Amino acid sequence: ESNSTHTQCVDCADGKISAAGGMCTNCAAGKESNSTHTQCVDCANGKISAAAGMCTNCAAGKESNSTHTQCIDCADGKISSAGGMCQNCGTGKTSDNTHTQCICDAANHFVASGDACVCDTANHFVASGDGCTCDVGFHEYNNGCEADDPDHCGSHDKDCEVPGIAHATNYGCVNHVCVATQCQNGWQPSSDGLSCESTTP
Repeated sequence: ESNSTHTQCVDCADGKISAAGGMCTNCAAGKESNSTHTQCVDCANGKISAAAGMCTNCAAGKESNSTHTQCIDCADGKISSAGGMCQNCGTGKTSDNTHTQCICDAANHFVASGDACVCDTANHFVASGDGCTCDVGFHEYNNGCEADDPDHCGSHDKDCEVPGIAHATNYGCVNHVCVATQCQNGWQPSSDGLSCESTTP
C-alpha cells in the first residue's frame, strides 16, 4: 500500500493483504496473510487467529475449533501437544485432567503393567472386548468384583433362597445360576441342580 505521503509503497503488516493499487485490509479471524501479503489463508489445525492477526498455537490439551477462531479443550480420553489436534488415548487409557497425557483408565478397572494398561486381575477383572469384566465366579458390585455365593448369585441382590427350589435345603451358585446342592429326605438334586427329584421309585 502507499505510505502516508503517497511517495512509496510499503509492505502490508502481517495479517493484512492488498491487491495491486489497493490499500491493505485485514484478514478475517481464523486466517492469516500468506508470505507475499496477497492472500488470506486458513490457519493450520491446532492454530487460531483474531482478525488482522497471524495464526498462533493452541496450548497443549486443546485444539482449534472448526473456524480456527478459538482453542477448545480436548474431550475426555484425548490429548494434544501445543499446536496439535486432539488424539485418542486408546484402549485401556484415558486422559489426565490437563488432557496432555494418557493414563490407565482406573475408573474402568485398568492398571499399569509396564508400558501397557491391562485389566486389574488382582481384583478379579479380566479382559472382555475393549473393556474389563468380572472373572468367572464373580459379579460386579460397588465398582468391584464380588464373589458369587447363594446370597449373591450373579448380582448382589439375587438370593438363591428367594423364591428358591422346591425341596432344596442347601444352595450353590454356578455360572450365576442358583442350583440345589442338597434336598430334603426322599429327594435329590437333579443332574443340572435346577430341581430336586424324588428318590422314590
